[in-house]
Amino acid sequence: MRSDMSSAGDLRSPEPNTRFPTSDTNVPLSSTLHTPWLCGAIVILNSLITSALPAPASRIFEVALCRRYYNSHGPDKFPPGSNVPETFCKIEDIQIAVVSTISTITVTTTLAELVVQIPMGVLADQKGRRLALALNITGILCYWSWVALSGLCSDLFPFWSVHFTPLFFLIGGGPRVTSALLFATLADVVVPEKRTAYFSYIEAAGYIADMVSPAIGSFLMSFHLAIPFITLIACYALSYVPVLFIAEAQPRSTPEHPETFEGAEDELLLGDNIETEGDSDNDEPAKDVNKGHGFFKHSFARVYLHLLETWRMVANDKNIILSLAVFFLLVASRSSANLLLQYVSKRYAWTIAQAGYLFSLKGAISALLFLVLIPRISIVMIKHTALEPHQISLIIAQMSIFVLALGSAIIGFAPNIWVLIFGFVILALGSGAGITLKSFLSATISNGYYARLYSVLGIAESLGILLGMPLLAETYSWGLKHGSWALGTPYLVCAILYTLVSMVVCCFKCQHGSLFLLMVRMLHNRSGSSY
Repeated sequence: MRSDMSSAGDLRSPEPNTRFPTSDTNVPLSSTLHTPWLCGAIVILNSLITSALPAPASRIFEVALCRRYYNSHGPDKFPPGSNVPETFCKIEDIQIAVVSTISTITVTTTLAELVVQIPMGVLADQKGRRLALALNITGILCYWSWVALSGLCSDLFPFWSVHFTPLFFLIGGGPRVTSALLFATLADVVVPEKRTAYFSYIEAAGYIADMVSPAIGSFLMSFHLAIPFITLIACYALSYVPVLFIAEAQPRSTPEHPETFEGAEDELLLGDNIETEGDSDNDEPAKDVNKGHGFFKHSFARVYLHLLETWRMVANDKNIILSLAVFFLLVASRSSANLLLQYVSKRYAWTIAQAGYLFSLKGAISALLFLVLIPRISIVMIKHTALEPHQISLIIAQMSIFVLALGSAIIGFAPNIWVLIFGFVILALGSGAGITLKSFLSATISNGYYARLYSVLGIAESLGILLGMPLLAETYSWGLKHGSWALGTPYLVCAILYTLVSMVVCCFKCQHGSLFLLMVRMLHNRSGSSY
């Protein structure tokens, strides 16, 4: 971010076609060439662990709760320590307990990630992406390690200790922080007109991993529940290697408006550096105490002003304000993915391992979407319309949201597994909504604020999980009690939420007015009319 801009509220790039990296980022050109590849490697390793382990983790919870249930209700049928067949774990009481456990861990994990979201963005902007990413990787490694230890080592740890798992995300956040940091890193080195394509490629890298990682997790858990955790945690530890070599923009050591910072420092530090003659000669210990006190006040002033800059970035941009509502509702709806394994296993009599293969299907469809469809659509629209790249990103996002609503409705009403799979494919084709919206928003602010923009969006996503996961868990529990068609209620709720998202996106402001007017202009240009 340049230090000579005239006002804190003016966060927009002075020239929409300015290339990045610019002199503001001070990123060596040689570093920018390999950074997208390194980011892709981190995304693949991150997707490998986050996509492969949910099925084994869900089964761990189910086994533990199933044993506890039969120890109380049927010790003669299944003596303590014996293996309980999975089919006996599908009764209503056990499934409600499993969903409740998953919901509680998801919500508390989100709260932990929410606490560190903005601090990690500030850390990335001020101290560099590498340090922030290293802390993030450490927290995720500890998170999954504790899930395995507390779930598998029941002789050493009681099952309730699994609820301590979210505390490890306080180290450096979770996957949402990873995403924010990587997109900020990419935004430093990619030119605006190619940003949507590069964001899509990076997202596609994750979905390529998603094609195989759920299958890997399901396959490994068929031997023993510990094997997928040992294997994939070891693989994820390799993420430290590409972090060492990513491009590092010059940290922004001073705020956008140094005079404001100095004024705040003067106000907060007043008196700390005032030194009387007597103090100078006779009170060295007191000087050391004042020095330490002044350090903490100085640190508080910096944090306060960074938060103030972030607030101004949000408050002065209507699109960012609207995007908070969009990402809040998007992620609230996507929380249904946490229920998919239980939903398919219960409604269609599949095992959790079998249901895990559905995520591989989603990965394949999403990889095709991000590697081929979205870049191709962007190129065609740039060639045949007079729209800017960020405007095209907004149109693609709106189309994706409509597809998400349609896919959710099909899954909710699916009478058999084949209709559900069809709806799941449709749902996967809408996966580009979030990425294209982030690309659109990246074109509206200067590069010094990328990490904080994505951190703010990450907060909205975290809040969406705090609403979405309990809401969908409750609707699923209600469906379990009523059976039959009611089991699909969470996905019908998601269809409604996606419809609300589509309405909000229509209010985004573009160069030529609202999204509706933008699409009308595009159609006029296609027909040879003038707008």
